[in-house]
Amino acid sequence: MRNMNKICLLLASGSLITSVASAALVFSDDFSGTPGTAIGGSTADIGGTWAAVKDVNIGAGNTLDTSGGGRELYNSLAATLGAGQKLTVSFDTHQPSNGFLLADNGTGWGGVSMYENFVSTANKGNESFFLGIPNASSWGTGNKDGLTKEGSGDSADENHLVFTYEYDTGKYTFTTANGGYLSGTGDIGVNVNGLRVANGSGGDLNLDNITVDISSIPEPGTIGLVGIFGAAGLIIRRRRFR
Repeated sequence: MRNMNKICLLLASGSLITSVASAALVFSDDFSGTPGTAIGGSTADIGGTWAAVKDVNIGAGNTLDTSGGGRELYNSLAATLGAGQKLTVSFDTHQPSNGFLLADNGTGWGGVSMYENFVSTANKGNESFFLGIPNASSWGTGNKDGLTKEGSGDSADENHLVFTYEYDTGKYTFTTANGGYLSGTGDIGVNVNGLRVANGSGGDLNLDNITVDISSIPEPGTIGLVGIFGAAGLIIRRRRFR
């Protein structure tokens, strides 16, 4: 009977922990195709097919390098952000192949934008969050859906950028590999389901390893129950070894 109680306890606590930690990768692309191949028309590792308004080829280092002109490419996520969920977007950045340092340009811009109600290039929906260099001197966010247009203070080309957004509260964070940090509260309830990579006004961008994750935010009561099950597990262990 004691063993059965232990098994039930473990199964219940395991189920709760799985629920708390549930997450899904809804977009990913590392541009591992043959360099020189057009990105437009290719399929992401996870997600949809890249649709190009202004296309670009896969770079020599298997990256999306906009050097040489303005680019504009769109793709869809495998799921739509909704209630009780958190969005996490990340990507690596490198110096563009033309040697131009994007952060040194006071007017050029380039980055990844997340879109709400995206259908196609003919029906793009709304640009929700801009992540990159929004006419600023460092990596940061753009003034979309409540985000402040500002730089993080980190202008290093070799970087790893991460953006998070909570659907229910509008809270967001933006971090860089070198300590850049932004946070705030944007619009609540943005149904993100697509993304765009673009640049313009003389700015360039070289990026790879784009990932988008949608995870469940646990209810406070669920977190409390996990704690209770954890404490119960400790009690059982203590009794066993007395």
